[in-house]
Amino acid sequence: MLETWLRGLTIGLVSRESYRRAINVMLEFGRRRGAIRANPAGDIKFKRRIEDDVTILSPSAAGDLLERCASDLVPYVAICAFAGLRPAEARALDWADIHFDILQIEVKARHSKTRRYRLVPMQPNLVRWLESHRRESGLVGYSRRRFREAWKSSGMGQWKTNLLRHSFATYRLPILKSADALALEMGNSPDVIFRHYRRPVTEAEARKYFELIPLREKAVGSMS
Repeated sequence: MLETWLRGLTIGLVSRESYRRAINVMLEFGRRRGAIRANPAGDIKFKRRIEDDVTILSPSAAGDLLERCASDLVPYVAICAFAGLRPAEARALDWADIHFDILQIEVKARHSKTRRYRLVPMQPNLVRWLESHRRESGLVGYSRRRFREAWKSSGMGQWKTNLLRHSFATYRLPILKSADALALEMGNSPDVIFRHYRRPVTEAEARKYFELIPLREKAVGSMS
């Protein structure tokens, strides 16, 4: 009866397991004190769903996407790609929260999924993507329609949720070499880092990703 009830709940697997653990603790308390002869919750098992592989952009694909974005969309995409902010965090970001003097992005607790304040370091290439767009204040800006247009024109198939954040984490880990440090930057836990982002990406490939700069700067550099 207990297993039937648990399986009938319209919740996810993680929440279902949380319910089972809570009931298990209560019934085990009763068993140890002789109130019941056995703890039925201890025998209930739920199969874990195999998690999908995290999809990421190659360095060249990330650069191509940025070049296809409308000018006012570039800051949002660059921040998600090279600072790893969640889409909702980047959409809520104000230019006043981007501190070019100390090279940090301030994510306020009210905008964070975890409701925790954090400071995210700005990579040198991110500064270069933002420099020509920077303002003193005002929302960084986002347009779902224009983003879809840029993505469609790239010809890279179906968009995957959090693709830019996943790309950032996957390429950042080989450079930091610390799940704890990456978790601090991203505002999640080291366990999430180990589960999702430990992919066979070389440090050399990772550095190519964080060396991406606007094509116009490359052109200027090649002429000088």
